[in-house]
Amino acid sequence: MLERFYTWILQKAASPRSERWLALFGVAESSVFPIPVDIMLAPMVLARPERAKWLLINVILSTILGALIGYGIGWFFMDSVGLWLIETYNYNDALSSFQGQLKEHGLFILLFIGFTPIPYKLAAIASGALMLDPLFFLTATILAKAPRYSLQVWLLSRYGIPIRHFIKTHLRLTVIAIVAFAALALWLTI
Repeated sequence: MLERFYTWILQKAASPRSERWLALFGVAESSVFPIPVDIMLAPMVLARPERAKWLLINVILSTILGALIGYGIGWFFMDSVGLWLIETYNYNDALSSFQGQLKEHGLFILLFIGFTPIPYKLAAIASGALMLDPLFFLTATILAKAPRYSLQVWLLSRYGIPIRHFIKTHLRLTVIAIVAFAALALWLTI
């Protein structure tokens, strides 16, 4: 199953509409979708390293747009769409704890979550629900997302062939490591 999913992602990454897929994943990941955009970005950079700079710009802008949409959901629609998303992803217990931490350590929490593969939607929706200063939220999001994806794209561009070989030969281990890291980061945050 993992190999089929990986092959599907690689096909999408190499398709003529790949950058649209990447933008869609970026917006969705930061606002409503639980799967990190990295699963689309990494294969795209590996498949088309000559487009790395444009892919980087695409993912940064799309994840920031998605974060602003998530923020808007929290600010304007917390009682309907926001609550539905929180319940759908079973973040009910985490939300109040997370909001308390966000009030106390706002910038640090947003930077930490934005720099990890944890889907950013909880941070975005919670920030909107708390009515954090929109400029503060936008600045924190940019400060987290731009370096994160810049580092990822640089590493993939610089070490792409060995990384691609490692992922292909150790796909299960790679997926387990990514899931474990995301779970640990989420646990530390909440």
